[in-house]
This record gives sequence, C-alpha cells and structure tokens, in this order.
Amino acid sequence: MLSRFRNVTIRHGKESKIIYTAIRSSSQDAPKNLFEVYQKNSHWVGQYERNPVIKTKISQNELSNLIGKESNRLAPLDLENYISEHKREWQAGDLRTGAIGRKLGMSVLWTKEGFRHAVTLVQISDCRVIDTQISREDGGKDTVTQMILASGDYTNVDYIANTSREKLKWYLERGLFPKEFWAAFKVTNNALLMPGTEINASHFKPGQFIHLRGTTIYQGFQGVMKRWGMKGQPKTHGQSKTHRKMGATGGGQDPGRIFPGKKMAGVVGGKNSTTPPLKIFRINTKYNILYIKGHVPGEVGGFLRIHDSRYKKYPKPPYFPTIEESEMESLEEDLFEDHVVRPTDLSLDFPPYKL
Repeated sequence: MLSRFRNVTIRHGKESKIIYTAIRSSSQDAPKNLFEVYQKNSHWVGQYERNPVIKTKISQNELSNLIGKESNRLAPLDLENYISEHKREWQAGDLRTGAIGRKLGMSVLWTKEGFRHAVTLVQISDCRVIDTQISREDGGKDTVTQMILASGDYTNVDYIANTSREKLKWYLERGLFPKEFWAAFKVTNNALLMPGTEINASHFKPGQFIHLRGTTIYQGFQGVMKRWGMKGQPKTHGQSKTHRKMGATGGGQDPGRIFPGKKMAGVVGGKNSTTPPLKIFRINTKYNILYIKGHVPGEVGGFLRIHDSRYKKYPKPPYFPTIEESEMESLEEDLFEDHVVRPTDLSLDFPPYKL
C-alpha cells in the first residue's frame, strides 16, 4: 500500500538521475492504488469534467432548418430533374453504363490485310434499366452511383416459386416481372438514365474496345495435366499408374506441410472471368449482335456483362449517355470496323511473290 513518495538519486559517472520510489506503509488509511492517490491529492492535477454537455438554446430558425434538411433527406428524389441538371456532353473520365448480352457462338471475319480472325457473336436483347441509384455524395441516398440492368423474363414457374419474398417484393415495387439476369454498372452522375431505358447493340461503336465478364464453362474435378497443363511422369518401365500424376509436392520433413496456392488437382471452371480489352469488329443493328474479336468466357446461351474499356481510347466519342432514337434511325444495318472486309466487297488481290 502506498502512503508517500521520496526522491532517490542514481549517479552514473558525471550524470545523475532522480527516480521516485514508493515507501510501503501498513496504515489502513493509505491509498491502495494510484487512482486513490490522485483522489486524495487533487491539487496534483487539474480538475475538469469529462465529456461535458454543452447546453445552448436553439432558435426557431435553426429548428426549422433542421426539420427542412431531414424532410429533404426523406423525400423521394426527382430523377428526371436530377438527370436533366447533370446532363452534358461526354468528356474524358466520364463513365457510362454497359449492357447485358447472350453468347451465340463463334464465326470468322477477314481484315483487309488478308488475315483471318475468330470472332464471338453476342446478342443484346431485352436489356433495360430497372433501377437508378445515386450516392450520398451526389445528392442521393445510396452508397454508390450506379444503374441496375436486367435481361430476360423467367419462364420457369418453379424458380419463381422458390424465389425469396424480399426479392419478389423488390420487383413488384418497381412494377416488373422477375428477371432472369441482372447486373449493376457504376456510372458517373452525368451518365444516369431513367428506369425503363432500353440498351441495345447500337450503344457501342465498331472499333472500340470492351470488356466482357461471364462464368467459365464448368468442367468438374480434373487432374493437374488438364487443370494446369503439367507434363506428367515418364511412361517407361518402373512407373506404375503415375503417368498423369504431379509427382512430389515438396512437403517433406522440412517444411513439413504444403503451402497454400500449390497447383494440384481440383475443380475447373464455374468461376467469374473478365476478358482483356477486345475490339468490336462488326455490329448488326437489326438483330443487335456484336462481332467481337477473340473468345469470351461462358457457354453458348450464357449471359455476359459488357462494359467499355477504360484502358483503351475510344476511336470516336461514344454515344453519351446512350444512343438516341433519332440517331438509331440513320444507322446502317451492318456497321464494320475500318480494317474489316465486308461480305459485299470484292475479293482481295495481292501482288505475286517475286521468285
């Protein structure tokens, strides 16, 4: 128990240091801890009130302003006025919405240099905006500024019967039938669209780069040769049923375990995958089909999320926030990239090689 303190001086060479030591006392009135020490010696520290409550009078004008701000926060946002106020022409850095499409299959197109390229056909059909969300920073009530797009109505009644009540209520509040696929696209506040706006293939332009995100083809549990492309083991004498195995894993006595991330056998496919920037070679405005150079993930008939690439420059300014009906009427049925050969063009002629 502590009762009083005294100074103790420690000398080390020419320097001296003063420390404080406590003298024990058997008195019952002695403080038992430092809290009681400072209570009995309140003059050691300044007395103050912790977290004091400041009481001020609120005027009628301040109260009315607070009530007005709260009512504005709870009042529904007028989307039409908000979109018209923030509408402007496209500038570098603006982010517009994407689209939802279905994978139809693959074909080929030729360039004017004489090269043959494999292309993937993606159709954008019945893709509409079903909800527009505005973040608090932009004056709304949501966490981020984005638009939710959906495509396709459910034809399977059993799936609708097993859908949660909250999900069905979300669709019914917006007067919509449950959709087969939906996705959210982050946008800037000047690229927002009204719910019900249709997005089609004319939203994009030939020659621009896009990203596509889909679910890869599920291939089940596979070995290391198919999953990772390993070589396997020799097929000479002495090898017994190890031709397609990976061999040693390196987990002997030291380190005595296999590190996470080791390439081993496992499930292949069934995961979300995003392509690098791919170029649009051709657009069919009649059937809303995109001809995209290269291959994209997913099975035929699967849904794909399509959005502009922010790593490549636009060949021409894009339709912002989307194409208008007046501009769609003036478009041709087939739009081609500059270096792609049209089916109606003449055959390619190349000069003979010098022998």
